[in-house]
Amino acid sequence: AWDPTAWVVLDSRAGVHPVIGRVSPSFEALVSAAASIGARLVRDGYAVGLVDAEGTAHHVEADRPDGEDSWLDPLIDVGVTGTPDLLEATATLSRVGGEHLVVALLGRLDRGVAEALAAAAGARETRIALALPPTAEEQPGWDAGAAVLADHGWTVRPLPGSSDALAAAW
Repeated sequence: AWDPTAWVVLDSRAGVHPVIGRVSPSFEALVSAAASIGARLVRDGYAVGLVDAEGTAHHVEADRPDGEDSWLDPLIDVGVTGTPDLLEATATLSRVGGEHLVVALLGRLDRGVAEALAAAAGARETRIALALPPTAEEQPGWDAGAAVLADHGWTVRPLPGSSDALAAAW
């Protein structure tokens, strides 16, 4: 693209991120993936936007000399929200429109999440969903959600646990 822009959707719904002690390992994994992916996109010349489950957006222009730091700053204090769905996040994506790369980092993939993402994405966007692997109990919902997204042109992959595996999935 002559003016590359990417949006990273961070699934910050508290209901999909169990807390162990005082931290949520699943949410930390998504934040780490967002940091890595966004920093890489900024280095590659993309303007990058971050949107959480509440629809709060943070945008970094590609030509900023401190672009990577500006990308990482909001991720330092980001937390889970009480928002039960991704409707506000997808509304933000719908408003920005255009021919963007969209990367959704999902704590849980199911049919409802997939339908919301599918409805928000434009026809010419490149769409990638990286979702935390499901438990055996969640597998049928994950499969249904992945099928909906695939039918709407998304590439769907499980989000791996290590940075090397993230690079391979990416």
